[in-house]
Amino acid sequence: MPNESVVNSENRAPSTSPRRIHSPPSSQYVELSKIGSGAYGLVMKGRNTKTGEVIALKRMVVRLSDGGIPQSILREIGLLRRMGDLEHPNIVRMVEVFTHLLPCNELIISLVFEYCSCDLSFILKHPLCFLSVRSARCLLLRAERCPLNDAQIRLFCRDMLNGLVHLSSLQVVHRDIKPQNVLLGLDGRLKLSDFGLARLYTSASLSPLVVTLWYRAPEVLLQCSYGTAVDVWSFACIMAELYTLKPLFPGDSEIDQLKKIISTIGVPPAYDWPMDSHLSLGSFAGLNVTSLSLKLGNVNPIAVDLLKKTLAFNPHCRSSARELLFHPFFANT
Repeated sequence: MPNESVVNSENRAPSTSPRRIHSPPSSQYVELSKIGSGAYGLVMKGRNTKTGEVIALKRMVVRLSDGGIPQSILREIGLLRRMGDLEHPNIVRMVEVFTHLLPCNELIISLVFEYCSCDLSFILKHPLCFLSVRSARCLLLRAERCPLNDAQIRLFCRDMLNGLVHLSSLQVVHRDIKPQNVLLGLDGRLKLSDFGLARLYTSASLSPLVVTLWYRAPEVLLQCSYGTAVDVWSFACIMAELYTLKPLFPGDSEIDQLKKIISTIGVPPAYDWPMDSHLSLGSFAGLNVTSLSLKLGNVNPIAVDLLKKTLAFNPHCRSSARELLFHPFFANT
């Protein structure tokens, strides 16, 4: 069992209701360009006409005839408000929430966030480089796509871990840490975002269908109870990807994902295999193992040591985000 577990409150919103839901003048925000879209709705780059601040607008359309506002949306807003009361440089800042009722009985819910320049998936895919000096971080074009250096990766990893430590202090587990949900702020810091799957800690069972497959921890894949250690596992997968520019465990199914994990970290001892798992340890016998060091190639051994501490099969054996910040890898930051 993980150290902490979270409630599966699919039908319950957080007890704290957001107090900043209102309908501002229609001219307060103007849309500038599209950032992205998905099942959640649309994200636009915009500007506050009163202050001139560039912001990001996440718009969601709700059909009120379908039973009102989904609890998942209320939960996300509640958690964002909870975090907004204690702002943190490594958590994306929600400015406000407002609504607009359409004549067709549809409600537009708009979440206003600080604007961020890009996400980690963009950094991993494009020929960009970042200065390692915090006060002078900026984008630098480079001729070829190559891995970031140790100093740059240390800064990024420290940002992510600081964000996870803050979530833990607020009793929140993110449950969907992946490059697309880690944004680069205008201040040069990485910020955790998208809390649609996040939960508060409690002692209840959780849905196994969380976290994008490639960043999913073994205990989630095995449909066992889990807690904050799942975010640490996802962090480790991203850290490895920063070095190699490719996913560490690019599985195409849950079984294939487990095979890729075990063929890298090794077959776990029988006492680490969950008793309540729907799969047997014998299912993975005979897999050829390629060590993490070999898979990563010419990577700083201290970084490899940190990754080994975060990629432990047993979540009890994984270092916490707070513990990782004291690892020698961060000694010079």
